[in-house]
Amino acid sequence: MSKIQNLDKTNDIEQAVLKQELMAAKEEIADLRAKIYVSDKEKSGKKHLFFGYIMIFYVMQEALEILKWFFLVTKLYLNTCILLMRVGVNSYN
Repeated sequence: MSKIQNLDKTNDIEQAVLKQELMAAKEEIADLRAKIYVSDKEKSGKKHLFFGYIMIFYVMQEALEILKWFFLVTKLYLNTCILLMRVGVNSYN
C-alpha cells in the first residue's frame, strides 16, 4: 500500500470516529433537552400546586373570620339571653 492509501484509510477512520462522537453528542443534547422539558413540566405543575395551596389558605382564612364573627354574635346573643333572664327573675321579686 502506498502512503496516500494509508492516509486515506486513516482519514476515513478519523472521520468515522468524529461522526460517531458527533452522533453521541447529538444524542446527549437530545437527552438533555428531554430532561429539561420534563423538569419544566414538573416545575410548572409544582407552581400550580403551590398557588392552589395559597388559594386554599386564603379561603380558609376567610372561613375562619366568618366563624369568629359567628361565635362573637352567638356569645353576644347568649349574654343577652342571660341578662334578660336575670332581669326577668329580678322583676318578680
